[in-house]
Order: sequence, then structure tokens, then C-alpha cells
Amino acid sequence: MEKYLAPEPIGEGELSDLWRRFKREFTQFLTAIDKNGATEQTKLAIFLRTVGPRVNDMYETMRFEEGEDRTKWSVVSGKLDNACARRTSKHVTRDRFLQQLKQESKSVDQLVVELRTQVRDCDFGGLQDDLVLHVLIRGVSNERMRRRLL
Repeated sequence: MEKYLAPEPIGEGELSDLWRRFKREFTQFLTAIDKNGATEQTKLAIFLRTVGPRVNDMYETMRFEEGEDRTKWSVVSGKLDNACARRTSKHVTRDRFLQQLKQESKSVDQLVVELRTQVRDCDFGGLQDDLVLHVLIRGVSNERMRRRLL
């Protein structure tokens, strides 16, 4: 039988970003180990075993309304979506995005991935691709490369 690596546990850092990534990777992991059709309780058990102590502690202190089943993955996942949602205004998020400059230690590909991830929370609508390019151009220090991108 093939072995698939579970997602890395959620550690320190911006919880909204870490949760979004973990949930995506966890869903892929369930598919890889053929557990998408498993019971909600089994999915939750696998989740709690892989997510790490930070989110396990959140789970242990979660409040559940009457009728909400704390043993169901879909219920817990929804509660964590709400608990981990970024609570920053779109104006603050936009300002952070527009202030992004290329760091010498990052490749252009890494910067583009980072910018595309950040721009999702900015509510720019159809301007997302144009603004990613604008911030990328602004962050390029090589003048020849900058003119080429323009």
C-alpha cells in the first residue's frame, strides 16, 4: 500500500492563512487515502490527529449550539472557518498588498504566488491580475527587467 504524508500541523503564524492551507491539504489527503466517503466521525478523528495542538486546543474549547454535533467533521470545519476568518478590513488588506515589495531572497515565481494569495482577500474584483502585475513591476529593482515587464 502506498503511504501519503498528512499535511503539516498548524503551528505559529497567521491563523487564517495557515487554516486555509491546512484545510485544502487535508481535503487532498482524505482523497489520497480514500477516506472522502468515510463517516464524519472518522474524518474528524483523522483531522484531530493531524492538525496539531494549536487547533486541537481550539476544538476542545469550542462552544456548540443545541443540535450541533461536535463529532462531525463538517460542523467542526465550518466553526473553524468562522473562527479563523481574517477579520481585517478590506482597506487594511489592500494597503498591505499594495505595499508589498520584492525581497531579494524571493524569486519572481515565489513573489507572484504570494501576491496572488494576498490579492484574494482584497476584494479588487476583475482588477486582481492587473494589480498583481503592477505590484510585481513596482518591486523589480532591475530597471531593464522593469521596462520589459511594462
